[in-house]
Amino acid sequence: MKKYHDIHAKNLPSLDKGQHVRVRDGKTWPLKGKVMEKAQQPRSYIVKTEKGSFIRRNRKGLLASPEMFEPQEMSDIESEIPTSSGIKETSQLHLRRTDVRDNNNEQCVRTRSGRVVKPPAYLRNFVH
Repeated sequence: MKKYHDIHAKNLPSLDKGQHVRVRDGKTWPLKGKVMEKAQQPRSYIVKTEKGSFIRRNRKGLLASPEMFEPQEMSDIESEIPTSSGIKETSQLHLRRTDVRDNNNEQCVRTRSGRVVKPPAYLRNFVH
């Protein structure tokens, strides 16, 4: 029942504009961010991450942090732009793959993260 839940429940303190935070991703808090403004949705904030993107997060997913950071410029990914209505316009991610050759002169693909993807050996002689 709700009354039993509310006995020990407490509200999280609000965050101020410009305050540095950590952003939750699953069970960890890997991303650093900075509160840009309070969103229209209850208990939500617009946060600029260390990668330079803008995200909206509920207060539950933000942890106040004394750590400072310098946002990185976004090169391949265009940032999400928060509008005055609180709704973000998101552009498409540009997934870039570059072709590389491995030691055996086989065609491989390098993903944006740097991982080399090689086709399996049994498809080596496959023709479209």
